[in-house]
Amino acid sequence: LVNSPDNQSLYVGSSGRVVRVNKSGGDASVWTFPPAFSAWALLHTDSNTLLVGGQPGLYTINVKTNRVEPFGLYNQYRELASAHVLY
Repeated sequence: LVNSPDNQSLYVGSSGRVVRVNKSGGDASVWTFPPAFSAWALLHTDSNTLLVGGQPGLYTINVKTNRVEPFGLYNQYRELASAHVLY
């Protein structure tokens, strides 16, 4: 569970999805991931990007465009793509 940087929304990871709930209106948005992915850790890297760690690997969500993409900036640490990212 994590607050948005502007404190307007809450994000929660649940199995193969992340749900954003608007605190004032209660409306929700859902982003889904591949079936084998379980979302565990959430971190806002800036106001537009949510980093989602889980089993296996990392994904990013652009909350402005609603794009979900695998994280790709592993440099020489490619084993992180298949690691369990819990924190």
